Amino acid sequence: MKRFAAPIIFLALLSAPSVRAEDVFDRLWRATLDRSPGMKAESAEVEAAENARANADRHWLPRLGLLANAVSTNSPTTTLFSTLGSRSLQASDLSPGAMNEPGRQWFKNGNLTLDLPLFEGGARVAASRGAELMQRSHETARDAKRNELFAGTVRAYAGLLAMNEERTMLDSLRTKLRGVIGRYRVGSKNNPVGHSGLLGMRALLNRIESALDANGVEKEAELEALRVRSDLRDLSEKDFPGGEAIRFARGKLETKSGEGADLRAAAERSAALAMTEYAKAERARWLPRVGLFASEGLVAGPRDTGTSTEYGAYLQWQLFDGANLGAYREASLRARAMEARVDEMNENTRIGRAVSERSLPVSLANLERIEDSLRLTAEQTEATENLFRNGSVNALQFSEVLARRADLIQAKREIEKSVLNTLVESYLMNRGQDEAAR
Repeated sequence: MKRFAAPIIFLALLSAPSVRAEDVFDRLWRATLDRSPGMKAESAEVEAAENARANADRHWLPRLGLLANAVSTNSPTTTLFSTLGSRSLQASDLSPGAMNEPGRQWFKNGNLTLDLPLFEGGARVAASRGAELMQRSHETARDAKRNELFAGTVRAYAGLLAMNEERTMLDSLRTKLRGVIGRYRVGSKNNPVGHSGLLGMRALLNRIESALDANGVEKEAELEALRVRSDLRDLSEKDFPGGEAIRFARGKLETKSGEGADLRAAAERSAALAMTEYAKAERARWLPRVGLFASEGLVAGPRDTGTSTEYGAYLQWQLFDGANLGAYREASLRARAMEARVDEMNENTRIGRAVSERSLPVSLANLERIEDSLRLTAEQTEATENLFRNGSVNALQFSEVLARRADLIQAKREIEKSVLNTLVESYLMNRGQDEAAR
């Protein structure tokens, strides 16, 4: 049993940083998602759209209204008809004197109305379909926003992994270079070759120092951005172990080409279809409306209280309204404009997919070559350092080897940036395996 213990412990130690990276990222992602003002805004938009759709779906229900008032009047007309409505009209009320000078009286009126539309030209049906499509648009936009937030968090986290790896390698190179410069004894101006080598190493050291400063500024800015977005103030550099940045990002973002539609375009598409339905609703304004109505009235006067009931059918037809003359054309043009924007987004998505299908494999292959070159230059650096110590190569030659390694370290970081950006765009264009929805 003991002979298996060492390999098991070794494997556990190897896997520990990866597990920790996953744990830190999961905590970071959940905190970012819960706090995101953008996600809260999208969720509120979805809830508002759900309410709008529920309201629009109730278009077939009858409309009920109540009108009530109390009035003190000495108007002959109002007094006569209110007395008639209260069913308390007397013969003396019809005398010229009583009709012309009725005196001031109080009347209370109430009217309960019921309107049941049977046909409205399809306006409310179209508005209901439009509300349903707008709800779908907002739901898709919320999912797209969540995907963007997720992909951005992955890119930031993986970027910090890459920056820490770059810093570790540059710091190691700086330490080695400082040691060589500190031990170098033939760099006086009387020895042109030695002095030239010393100048080259000092210039390289300055370059590495500048690269480390830039790395530190960029890393701290990215780290602070993550702290703000997640409200995790305890995030620190130790939460981002260097290395495996691209493997981590690919595990989260890599999708099959053409696996799904771009959610951003899908949201716009639903909104464009909704605008088409709203355009139909505007056109229906010019069609006749047919319905049933009923009314229950009450008039209370000084003498008595009377009630009345009316019901029937109606036809309403808007023949002219200057304010709505161009409403249908306006809505149609807006729908057409949105459809054109959707076509543009789909076209850009197709182009982006084609570019990423070609560029991503090339970038990954270049990254592998650079990583292999870094391994080779590490061996070359050790070998050249030994040759430098025994005098087989001069300082200038040694500094050139170190400079090539510094070039490769920085080139690797640039390619990693490019790969991360491509992975993010490919993820958003293809939707793919939506980790954000989990």
